[in-house]
This record gives sequence, structure tokens and C-alpha cells, in this order.
Amino acid sequence: MPIVFGDFTLDELRRQLLRNGEPAHLSPKVFQLLSILAGESPRAVTKADLQDRLWPGTFVTEGSISTLVAELRSALGDDAHEPKYIRTLYGFGYAFTASVHEVAPTPKLSRKPGFGHLTSAAAFGAVAVVLLLALRSTTRSAPPPSSQPIRSIAVLPFDTSGADRGDQHLGVGLADLLITRLTNVRQVIVRPTSAIREFAGHRGDSPEIGRKLNVDAVLEGSIRTTPERIRVTVQLLNVHEREPIWADHFDVKRADMFAIEDNISERVADALAVRLTPNEKKLLAKRYTANPEAYALYIQGRYQNDQVRRSLASFGRERAADLLKKAVEKDPSYALAWAALAGAYAGSAWFGETAPRIAYPKAQAAAERALQLDNSLSEAHMAAGWLRSAWYLDFAGAERELQRALELNPRNTGALNFYGHLLMDVGRFDESLALRRREIELDPLNPAVQWGLAVTYLTARQDDRGIQQALLVLKMDPNFSEAHIGLARVYTLRGEYDKAIAEAREAMRIGSGGSRGLAFLGYALGMSGNKAEARKILEQLTTQQNQPPFLLAIVNVGLGDRDAVFPLLEKAVDDRSQNVALRLKTEPIWEPLRSDPRFQALLRRAHFSG
Repeated sequence: MPIVFGDFTLDELRRQLLRNGEPAHLSPKVFQLLSILAGESPRAVTKADLQDRLWPGTFVTEGSISTLVAELRSALGDDAHEPKYIRTLYGFGYAFTASVHEVAPTPKLSRKPGFGHLTSAAAFGAVAVVLLLALRSTTRSAPPPSSQPIRSIAVLPFDTSGADRGDQHLGVGLADLLITRLTNVRQVIVRPTSAIREFAGHRGDSPEIGRKLNVDAVLEGSIRTTPERIRVTVQLLNVHEREPIWADHFDVKRADMFAIEDNISERVADALAVRLTPNEKKLLAKRYTANPEAYALYIQGRYQNDQVRRSLASFGRERAADLLKKAVEKDPSYALAWAALAGAYAGSAWFGETAPRIAYPKAQAAAERALQLDNSLSEAHMAAGWLRSAWYLDFAGAERELQRALELNPRNTGALNFYGHLLMDVGRFDESLALRRREIELDPLNPAVQWGLAVTYLTARQDDRGIQQALLVLKMDPNFSEAHIGLARVYTLRGEYDKAIAEAREAMRIGSGGSRGLAFLGYALGMSGNKAEARKILEQLTTQQNQPPFLLAIVNVGLGDRDAVFPLLEKAVDDRSQNVALRLKTEPIWEPLRSDPRFQALLRRAHFSG
């Protein structure tokens, strides 16, 4: 019979979880975890028992369980710090703490017209929200209650056509800040900033954009500025019914910009009629700085980081780091800005824009400062995990930090991305694929996120799936050069040299592929037997300044020159260049080298066991 706890009904027979009568989405593994914990309640279940029951006959780490528990807590609106449903017994396992009882299934009653799919409690809540909003704002008429609950939302970039030239960053910047805050509301899925970037400057049909993003509601608005004041007009739209749920405007002095973020976040949560835990309320109202200048610099720094992701321009990351550094100078206690600064420095090293030995120590200092100021900050633990893997090659330490980041915020897409990368690098492909898919659930329209899944397939030598996923990425963005490079790599490994050469040339044609496309072209030509052309490419790369040593190593692998490969890889590992150390264990290109004792020594140099 169904089990009832709180607002939820767990129906094992129908494999369904209901909240106030409405279906709540759970992945199959998370549903199985809930069934085990609720069925054993109030007895605690050990981690070993959960591993055996969730993954019989398969070795997985404790991190897999932690990830599932974080996802389950998110779906239930539970809080690890103030648990209502799932209690962690550190060093032992987990216990389901809510009181449960079985109920006999009851036939559905006919519903009175006008309430759609709302239960009476939900209908009352919706009416209460509408009345409250009517009292709050006399400039808008209250819309009828929604017939569907809002379970997902996208915050679109704000229209800045009426803002001063120097305030254009607020369009994406304010949206980004709101997304960060609203992500703390576990009962509602909030699309990440990466999902909404492409709509910056678009004045299209908002409900249509919402349908494209596969959300129930969109938050949109416009920003008007003067040298002294900022005015924001905002509305929350129901995508399915194309009706406003709530609308208002805010007019404040520049020094009171905080109030806009505070008010919009609070009002959106009210309008969605979600029940917030005490910790969610605290996080939703949390201000990370009281300094308006530091706050403004932080918004600009985040905006510059966003521009980097869109244009791949290295100068933008330098500009972002400069702005964030000024933000923490204005307010040295600004933990969120310290975490963002750590990310900007680490990104500069990760993408080869600044020497790792210069950038990574700066990133480490910023991440440590962020954690000292606020150890509950998911972004700070994400940065620390990134550094533990990329700079220190401490894979166990990196996993602990990234798990902690996801416990604090299961929807931290950056942490999901880095953790998925880490698991791929150490050869735990099934776990990596699971995290990649979770990231896609949160950000399905982002080619870079879809590419992460393709990379894991290709690295695991699930070639057919990897090729199919890479082609999907190119369908989304034909100019995504890394997908062409990935196809060049896999086609070379498969001996399909004509296809490989064509893909490498296409990456070079696009432009953003640059030297990487040229190196993989040399690799494909060398493996195909065209050694003369491959040597010309190697000479061309060698004469260019500051080329990463691993690009030269790739061409030399194609030429079969092992003696030239190993010094280049040793230098790349020692310099922490272009993440070569992380990819040594699982990168298929190095397969011909694995039997060489020098490669085993190289693995140990990169802190792998060999």
C-alpha cells in the first residue's frame, strides 16, 4: 500500500512519488533509494547495505551514495543541516526520520470546475498568494490561480535598452544573481545562467523561450538607470497558460541595489507558493556584502566571466579577475567574491591563458579565504575541488570538496561538471556519465554541457554513442570546434582517416579550433601514413611561440616517435599544462604508449598508481 509522510505519498506499485497529489520527478535510482530508506524507517541503513542494494555486484564509491542522497533531498525540499526526512549518520549511513504510515488507495473524486488540477490545499494557497499580491501592489490586477504547479523556472536576461551604456552588464548580471539565490529553493528547478545566456538582448516571446527551456515559468524584466537611481520592472509568467503570476516594479538608489535582489527573490518564492525550510529562508535572504561598491564590482566581474564563456576571449577573464580583486579589496569579508576570484584565476590556468604556476597559487589563496569566511558556500568548495585536482593532483581531496559542494547545492552545475570530469579522468566512467546526465537535466540546451557527455563516451571508448552525442552538439552549434576535434580523434583511433582529416580541417576553418585542430590534423595524417605532411605540421607548431607541449606530443604519437613524446608529456605534467596530467590514465590517444615503462613512471609522476 502507499506510504504517506509529510506532504508526500510514496506509491511503490505505480513507481510514483506524489506531493500534495501532484507527481514529483525522481530518477529511477533516487526513487529506489527513497523506497529503501522509507521501507526501513526508523532503522538506519549502512552505506555498505545501500551500495549492495542499489548497485548489486558493482563496485562504486561512497560518493555515489552521497550524490543520490543530495538529489533526493533536493526533490523532497529537505535540508542536510535541518533534516525533516533524511538524517546523516556520519561514518555509518542514513536514516529516514519522518513518521510514515500506510494508506489504502482511494478513488479519485470528481473535481469542481474552476480548480483544474489543484488540490483544495493548493487552490487555497494559490488564492492566498493572489490576494497577498493584490494587497502588495495596486498597479496590477491579480491573475486567476494557475491550474498547474510551478516546478521549474528560468530567469531571463533583463532588457537593458533603457539603461546607461555603463550598466549593460546588469542585464545578465542581475539575472545571474537571482539564479544563484533561487537555486537555494530546492523544490523548484532553476535553469543555470549558462542556459539563458543566448537570450541576452532578445526581445522574443517569453513563454516560447520558456517552452524551449522546458520550464513552467519565466521571470523577465527590464532595467532603466540614471546616474543616481535604478528602476527594475519584473514579471513572473506562467509558460503553459501564458498568464502573469506576479508583476511589480522597484525603484531604488544605486547604493540600495541589494534591495532589488532581495525583494525579487522573496517575492518570486512567495508567488510560487513553495514551503521554505528555515535554512532556505536564511539563504534566500542572505547578503554576502553590505558594501555597495563591492557589490557592483562583483556583478561586473561575474558578467565578464560570462562573456568569456560566450566568446572564449582570454582578455575577458583577466578583466573579470581584476574586477573581482577590486571587489574583495572594497570588502575583504565578501566570501562569494573570493570564490568567484578563485574561479577566474583557476580558469585562466585551466585554459592556458596564464602560466599555471602563477595563476593556481592565486586561485588557492582566494579559495582558502572564501572557505575561511563561509565554509557553507558551495562555490568555494567547488573552487577548492577544482584546485585539488588540477594543481595538486589530489584526486581523493578533490572528490571530497566537490561532494561537499553538491551537498550544499545539488544544482551547482560547475561542481557537477568538474566532478564528472574528475570521475572520467580516474576511469569511473559509469559514475561520470550519471553526473553528466544530471547536468544535462539542469541545462539541456547548452552545447558545452552536452559535449561533456560526449567526451566521457569517447574517453570510455563507447565510440558509437560518443559520435552520436558529438553530432548532436554540432547540430546545436555547428561552430563548436571541440566537437570536430573530438570526432577527429575518435575517427583516427578507428582508422577512419579521411573522416578524421576532414573533421580536423573543419575545426581549423572555424577558427576557435586553432592550434588544437592543427595538432589533431597532424596526428591523423601521421597515423594514416602521410608522415611528410605530419612532419610539416609538427615543424609549424614548433616554430609558433607558447604552444602547449601536449599538442606537439599528439603529432609525435601520430608519427610513432616515442622518444620525442615522453619529454613533452613530462613537461606538461610538471607544468600542469592543459590538464594533461589529469587525462593520462584514460586518454585513448596514449594507448600505444601504455606498455612502455616510461609511461608507467609518468602515471606515478601524475599521482596515479600506474
